Amino acid sequence: MPGYIIHLTEAKLILECLKKMYDTRSVFSDQWTQCFFWGSLLPDAADKTQKCKSHFWKEGQEEKILRFPQTEWFLEKYQTRLEDPVILGYYAHLYLDRMFFSDFLTAFVSFYDAAGNKTDRISEVSWAVIQKNHRKAELLELFSKEYLYGDYTKLNRYLSGKYLKNFPIEMLKEFNLQKIPLKEAEGADMASLCEELQRYLRESARYDSHEKMELKILETDSLERFLKDTAERFVRSFCSGC
Repeated sequence: MPGYIIHLTEAKLILECLKKMYDTRSVFSDQWTQCFFWGSLLPDAADKTQKCKSHFWKEGQEEKILRFPQTEWFLEKYQTRLEDPVILGYYAHLYLDRMFFSDFLTAFVSFYDAAGNKTDRISEVSWAVIQKNHRKAELLELFSKEYLYGDYTKLNRYLSGKYLKNFPIEMLKEFNLQKIPLKEAEGADMASLCEELQRYLRESARYDSHEKMELKILETDSLERFLKDTAERFVRSFCSGC
């Protein structure tokens, strides 16, 4: 699923869309922005045993490769509180996760069982097909540094260099809510998440914009278009309910 860097990039793109819509920067104070970024990472700060709860998955989703947050469940509970930037950021995280699995990743890789039928249940998958070259790969190979995780690492460096250069990570590390405004994220360890994020950003600082990236599965241009389109759709959806 999308990692910290992708979620922060999406949050920044959403913020840019909102600023254009309101045609002023004064609407979004530094504190509002801080809360929004913080909320956009919050679901991933939950303990691994709580991921199903923090991501609003249906029962059994943890057994699947394609995990779709039930964003409608989130809205049923928090629609009236979307003016809170932490809650809006949290919703942006779930929205991106859902669109990533339904509209993006499935365009690059498909999963099949032993009989050749499509499936996304981990226990049933026998192989995956990489659409770029129609190559078959086993799951352990697909989710490795050589393939998908390697693509993620390269894309993280690219996105960080282009969208998150000089990102004020201390702003997130120092931020402290006395009470997290969502029950599903209570007990989240944002301190550890920020430490890991800082390491990613530090490694990405060495990115050379002229460096040629050779991705095995994904495509840089497609990911950027997807993130920008998803940000615009999210803002339109959010503002239509304002």
